[in-house]
Amino acid sequence: MAMAEAYTWRFTTLPPALYSFVVDEKEYDVYDPGQGAGVSLSPKIKIVFTQAMERASTQRALQITDSGGRLLPFRAVWSADSRVLTVTLQQMLSLDSPYTLQLSTDAQAADGGALASALQWEFRTVTAPAVVSTSPADGDENADMFVFSIQFKTPMRVNTIPARVRFSPSLPGRPGGQPDWYYDESNNSATFYGLKPSTQYT
Repeated sequence: MAMAEAYTWRFTTLPPALYSFVVDEKEYDVYDPGQGAGVSLSPKIKIVFTQAMERASTQRALQITDSGGRLLPFRAVWSADSRVLTVTLQQMLSLDSPYTLQLSTDAQAADGGALASALQWEFRTVTAPAVVSTSPADGDENADMFVFSIQFKTPMRVNTIPARVRFSPSLPGRPGGQPDWYYDESNNSATFYGLKPSTQYT
């Protein structure tokens, strides 16, 4: 038995969209990334899309600019399925400086659909390394603790710290003369253990 009348459906499938946005292993909200702080001078930027993208138009739609609006050249590497774009800058950024990353809706999917929404992310690079404070403080004559902590202004490269912090008299610790210590990435601090009571240290 035949249908009494024909039916017609009209529908539109989803356009390409951002799935994730990661800079130096830190993930940001793709809809509201906010402002980045303490970004490295050679950031690794990874943008993941919900669909395969047309590479040329997507790269044209991506801009990274300094505070004067100057375009910064970058290198783009795509995953085999054209969904993951990894971006590295071709020059180091300046210390403690503002930059802007923009990805416009001119980016096209492999099938021709336009990116659903643009991405704009403003960020500032790390400042020059500096010591904010120590505990005990310089000149403290009544330190009642057996550890020494250094609070740094910026994230530090961990393997550069122990060789550059020297105690006199030296602290007991690991083989090779390195004291026992710990670096806390959550607050950029280094803590050294083994201080003896009633001892003056330099």
